[in-house]
Amino acid sequence: MVQVKQLLLQISLLLSVIHAQPPNIIVIVADDLGFNDVSWHNDAVLTPHLAQLAGEGVTLEQHYSQPICTPTRGALLTGKYPIHSGLHNGVIQPLKPYGMDTTLTTLPEELRRANYSTHIVGKWHLGFCNKKFWPTNRGFDHHYGFLNGGQKYFDHTREDGYDFWDDDEVALSDNGTYSTTLFQQRAVEIISNHDASKPLFLYIPFQSVHLPVEVPDVYRDMYSHIENEDRRMFLGMVTAMDDAIGNVTEALKSANLYDNSVIVFFSDNGGPTSGWPPNNHAYSANNWPLRGAKYTLWEGGTKTVGFIHAPQYLTPRVSTNWMHVTDWFPTLLSIAGLSPTSNDLDGLDQWAQLQDASLASPRNEMIYNIFNPDWDISGGPPIAAIRVGDWKFILRTVGFAGWEEAPESGKNKFEETAVEDIRNALYNLATDPEEKENMFEAEPELAFDLMSRLNEYIADLPDGFYPKRDPAGNPANFGGIWNAGWC
Repeated sequence: MVQVKQLLLQISLLLSVIHAQPPNIIVIVADDLGFNDVSWHNDAVLTPHLAQLAGEGVTLEQHYSQPICTPTRGALLTGKYPIHSGLHNGVIQPLKPYGMDTTLTTLPEELRRANYSTHIVGKWHLGFCNKKFWPTNRGFDHHYGFLNGGQKYFDHTREDGYDFWDDDEVALSDNGTYSTTLFQQRAVEIISNHDASKPLFLYIPFQSVHLPVEVPDVYRDMYSHIENEDRRMFLGMVTAMDDAIGNVTEALKSANLYDNSVIVFFSDNGGPTSGWPPNNHAYSANNWPLRGAKYTLWEGGTKTVGFIHAPQYLTPRVSTNWMHVTDWFPTLLSIAGLSPTSNDLDGLDQWAQLQDASLASPRNEMIYNIFNPDWDISGGPPIAAIRVGDWKFILRTVGFAGWEEAPESGKNKFEETAVEDIRNALYNLATDPEEKENMFEAEPELAFDLMSRLNEYIADLPDGFYPKRDPAGNPANFGGIWNAGWC
């Protein structure tokens, strides 16, 4: 009898420890997924696994990312606007000798304080010219994936170099296998082999659905009814990613990790569409009914699909509270029972309002981005926009400025889009989320107030751009591999 009581006591203690352990955190980031490229916004898209996770969690209908890749990834991992991390000027191109500031504390570094195992499976894109910039030197125990931005999905090459890694080893054996499949397999393996005595932080930044449009035929054929070939391929890529996410979710359940897991999903920016950037008709994402596209400061470039799924913590609902990508940093730390070590974050802890639908978002102001482009457009003020409450002021945005319905609607006809340089625009996003009525002249005092607030940020904007491209980083200098050792 004594032995039985001791056994029951041990079981009780074990259960209390398990209950007290911080939740597993799974952050999944899609690349270039449009607002209209998921099934809860578009019936033509097949994303049943994402739809189930969103429907059983908190769907975030006002989630904002940066307008392009590198800045969003830096904002997620530092909790800072790109203007405060040095990443505001856009993507880090392959030959740019630059990386995310190594003095900044990253999310996985913070989570290690709570004994998290930290893994990244997928795309890095925060610098690689020196190994000090690599993910395994920025808080991650392991990295499986690639270091650059866009590349081919099957042979994992960009230009003349191969870029696929397993920690510090080149993963040549993965040449020929679709990256979505590889990332799913590795994520499932990590989950299946995870030591449940430690919480897990698993960051899965998919390559999907960035260019080039490549997908196994079985997924393309699911959309045979869609006439536009690029759109057919693109949506196949979306569904392939959805299947991978479904398998990752099943792995969490099989490993008994699901109930105490928090799953976050969002896109790194709005979808590229309608020939923007110019001269590339293969961009096939869709942001309908939002205006604009990737790399613009319109809602279509910055308002992204997103949700948080946490069966043990959250009641399913659709939230219109607004949330910025920087907010994930303090929010996920709060979920883990931690406070940020830095007190100068731009992100705000949203965990309380995510749990309680009666609470408003703590966020009332947001910088979309501020930067001076180094590409060839006419001079003028920086590209910049701010939101305060329901009002959005655009000092300047350049690029696609229209609205485009999806090809499957039957109303879309592809036309190469002229670059539009639009300045001084004011919108009430509560009444005009599609940004159709410019209120700049009708509300001059309000416009002046928002412009003045934006100018406070502009005054502190760091000088200069990323360094010029350095041919020392050419993969020909490293046996055909995109590698470190040249900055």
